[in-house]
Amino acid sequence: MLRSLVGSEMCIRDRYQRRVHGDLLIEGSMQRRTIYDRPVRLRPEINLSGYSFLFAEIVEYFNAKRDKNLEKNLELLGESMGPRIMELAYIREKSSKRITKHTEILDFLVNVIWPLLFCKRAEPIQQLVPDASKGHKYTSYVIYDNDPPPIKYIPFDPQDKNVICMRFVGGIVKSILEYAGFPCKVEVMHPETETPNVFDYPKTAFIIDFDESVFKRESK
Repeated sequence: MLRSLVGSEMCIRDRYQRRVHGDLLIEGSMQRRTIYDRPVRLRPEINLSGYSFLFAEIVEYFNAKRDKNLEKNLELLGESMGPRIMELAYIREKSSKRITKHTEILDFLVNVIWPLLFCKRAEPIQQLVPDASKGHKYTSYVIYDNDPPPIKYIPFDPQDKNVICMRFVGGIVKSILEYAGFPCKVEVMHPETETPNVFDYPKTAFIIDFDESVFKRESK
């Protein structure tokens, strides 16, 4: 009888400890959860102010190194992120269709990648007539962003117009296009206004020139 009572007490105590420690374990695991533990298809809103502040800190970090290749470093950083952004966008869109046309990948950039990065769509894509005097045979495409969040807190110096921090996004665009099989060149600039040497900041233009092989492939 005594043995059975002791056994029952130990069993109850064991259950109690399992429940308590189990709850603590579950609670602890919830506290340690990171963004990688969340569902891939979850669409949380991006804190654009925090995003802009983080990017400003990245720019400050490169400036602190007194490296004259600020734009190149930002572009390389963007290029390293492009393929991962592309894969995440494909998973979230549940898309199994292979993009084979340059117009399709441009539409994907404006309507999928831009909302994923900035919670908004870019301006409608514009085409540039080829300039034969510069040796351009094919149409160039321009994506405009009138108010890009990454440079919201970065001051613009008109005297130093060559420093364009949005080369970071240009690197992302370039690497996504090349990762999808569309080799190209991407130029980033702040368009000039009607007044000479005055720039429409922070409006940014991404000028995309696809490689000749892209058009030859699609003409077959």
